[in-house]
Amino acid sequence: MRYSLLLGAAVAGLVACQSTQQEAEHPANSEATNNASSPQALAQRFAPFMNGNWVSAEYLDALARTKSPYEASDLLMGVPELSINLNAAVGDSVPVPASLNNHEGYPMGLFLRPAIKANALPTNHFDPDKTGSFYEFSYRITGPDTFLVLNHYDQRKRLLDAVRYRRVLRNNQRMREMDLIEYAVNRQLFAGRYAATDSAGRTSNVQLTTDGRITGLGPWRWYQPTTDFVVILANDVDNLQISTKPNASGSTMTFRVSGDTLRLYAAKVVETPKPELVQGKLHYTLVRQR
Repeated sequence: MRYSLLLGAAVAGLVACQSTQQEAEHPANSEATNNASSPQALAQRFAPFMNGNWVSAEYLDALARTKSPYEASDLLMGVPELSINLNAAVGDSVPVPASLNNHEGYPMGLFLRPAIKANALPTNHFDPDKTGSFYEFSYRITGPDTFLVLNHYDQRKRLLDAVRYRRVLRNNQRMREMDLIEYAVNRQLFAGRYAATDSAGRTSNVQLTTDGRITGLGPWRWYQPTTDFVVILANDVDNLQISTKPNASGSTMTFRVSGDTLRLYAAKVVETPKPELVQGKLHYTLVRQR
């Protein structure tokens, strides 16, 4: 805190005297307060609520409603996914791997320091269009659910907006090299057991996993849905890559999810008048088994 020189030495001496007296009268309280707000204490207190891998709750709600990553993709602007591990703190700083607009990596961070609210921690995130504004992470418990919340304040500490996140994975849960949005889409739309029928009428039992594995669907062993629609040329419908090896080139298929049924269609890129992904004939019909 800054003090004006106009207060003079007398006032400064009074403040110092009062401070010394308060410390003498309440030494245990002062020490307890300092310990409670230390980085170690804050990490221990907030870890059960903030640690984990998080995805925008608004996006997940839209995905559940539309069954379409393309239709829900407008809700991936800003910071749609992030990971927090308060046990990885360096001093009072915690790296927070995140993405911007689901299109590029973003080295976000938070600080193990007191914030405006008792259930919040400050961050290094900022809004270049609003001078003096700042962000804090808080958590909110609603029934059985714990939400992470990114609160945006103006320079007068008034709340401007807030983004809620749902935890899709805890830190000790492992997944193959894939982003959180892709994992969330796989879990919400695809993962499960199916009775499948191909275009020739052949049937099989198929399983799709959250980490993109396929069993029982002809030669195909891996799938990867498109979730980044920032570039929409030949990428303006729901589609996925299907292949015989992870991260290998394979075939592009468009898809539709309706109720318990997933339909996979042939697809090709038409170059004129501009590149466009065109849906072809139905290849597979997969009916989820409950």
